[in-house]
This record gives sequence, C-alpha cells and structure tokens, in this order.
Amino acid sequence: MVSYGLYLWHWPLIRAAEDTHWGPLSQTILAFGATFAISAFSFYWYEKPFLRLKDRFIAGSRRQLREPGMTSIVAKMREAGASGDAVTATVKPAADPRISS
Repeated sequence: MVSYGLYLWHWPLIRAAEDTHWGPLSQTILAFGATFAISAFSFYWYEKPFLRLKDRFIAGSRRQLREPGMTSIVAKMREAGASGDAVTATVKPAADPRISS
C-alpha cells in the first residue's frame, strides 16, 4: 500500500524542496517525484517484508481457530440463532387519554 508512504513522506519532502533556490514549479516537480520514489522504495524494501511477517503470524492464528474445540463468538451466536442483521422494531404510539374513542 504505497498510499501510506505517500502520506508519511510528502510533508518532509515538500518542506525540503522549499529550501532549494529553484522556482516554484521545479520545487513542486522535485517534491512530487521524490515523494513517489521514496514511497515506492520504502514500500518494497521496508513495509512489504513486515507485511509478509505479519501474514505468517496471522495464518498461524487462523489455523488455531479452525482446530476442534476452538469456536469463535460469531459461530456461537449463529448457533444460538442470532443472524447479525439489523433488528428493527415497530413501536405503536401510546394512546392519548384526551381522545375518546
């Protein structure tokens, strides 16, 4: 997800580009180019290895949930008859004692 890198790196690189003695268009091009380049670099060389590591741990925890005896709360609720759908109730207005029938 390169968007996190864009969010993380855009402001420091815009500020660094403003410190150059170039024109505003050149500063903007420099800031955008550097932001995309560093974001892609940090994604492939920093974030992606950690995402793979996370996937290894999550895969192990999901395997434990499927073992016999390990039942999730959602499964227990479904066994009890809860569907998870929104419940709507109709409420009748109270009878007004001032109105006679």
